[in-house]
Amino acid sequence: MRKAQVIGISLVLLVIIISVLVKTVWKPDPNYGNVNPPMSTSIVLKGLIGSEKEALFGDPDFQKLAKTKYGITLDTFKSGSLEMTDAQKLKDYDFVFPASQTVVEKLKSLTKINGTEEIFRTPLVYYSWERVVRPLQQLGIVQQQPDHSLTLDNKQLLQLVMDDKKWSDIGLTELYGPIVVDTSDPKKSNSGNSYAAIAADALSDGHVITQASIPGVQNAIQTIFAKSGFKKSSTTELFEEYLKTGAGSHKIIVGYESDVLYFAKQNPEVWKQLQQSAMPRMLYPAPTLWSVHTIVPLNEKARVLISFLKDTEVQKLAWERYGFRTGVVGNSTDISVFAVEGLSASIDRVMQLPDYETMEKLLEAFNY
Repeated sequence: MRKAQVIGISLVLLVIIISVLVKTVWKPDPNYGNVNPPMSTSIVLKGLIGSEKEALFGDPDFQKLAKTKYGITLDTFKSGSLEMTDAQKLKDYDFVFPASQTVVEKLKSLTKINGTEEIFRTPLVYYSWERVVRPLQQLGIVQQQPDHSLTLDNKQLLQLVMDDKKWSDIGLTELYGPIVVDTSDPKKSNSGNSYAAIAADALSDGHVITQASIPGVQNAIQTIFAKSGFKKSSTTELFEEYLKTGAGSHKIIVGYESDVLYFAKQNPEVWKQLQQSAMPRMLYPAPTLWSVHTIVPLNEKARVLISFLKDTEVQKLAWERYGFRTGVVGNSTDISVFAVEGLSASIDRVMQLPDYETMEKLLEAFNY
């Protein structure tokens, strides 16, 4: 056999061998060219969240975004915001996600946390019913705003409570009992705690409560909260009971704006029927308070949650599906995604929250 033929056959065999090796050993990267390839590994982050965020964290799309874009698997447990300041508990978790700025202040004093981030916010609101709101409008306590939202004057409402007025005294003869405002437990839940600050502000003629001014309002606040009896431990539980039992049980409650936005989005037909029959109404306290949801990483690996929660897709999902406002304070929000009457595009009348030490002192009024 000629030398040239041998070389030619050898080259052909070499090409075949290389081709076989490429097909059996090397495999192309399926994520080549993908800007956000799925994460091949995942870290598990264990944390405490408020009941109002439980549905969001359980959302399959939320969980998928966490895992595929950021390599996170979330293992969360429901807790009242105020209960998150238990230093003994914190060592068992990677992060906490309270709905209270004052709780974040306390956490900073308890731990060596390296940075926090405000993620969502929702205003504190009242929930009532059309037949209850109507006489309050006639008294000037409730007023309709140009955007068709309703505001309720805190001071005037609480004066009715302090004066031991009954619902029959304002023309609601079919409703039994004294005028009260139902809240969640102020010692466990942020909404109840925040309403104590609103009540203190109203009783102090609009001045932010301080430790020095607490003695002047403490007895009145204790009376206001005692009148409504047993307190639910979470805002979500109270809102669900409000919808289930109607005006016969809960005439006015305190909750979050996000409560009704989430319910209406998840139960459109039920919400439509309620609007036509029982006619629930949302009213903005004048002034109100922001419930600010701040992520608090308790270790370095949990800091990835800041990027995840501020992701554009997460922020969009949080507003459009769960009603958490995500924009800058004062900016208008697209409210057309919700079929909720009386929803305000912007929240303008907002009071300042007292510092944590003052709120702790104020809670001493609740000696149960």
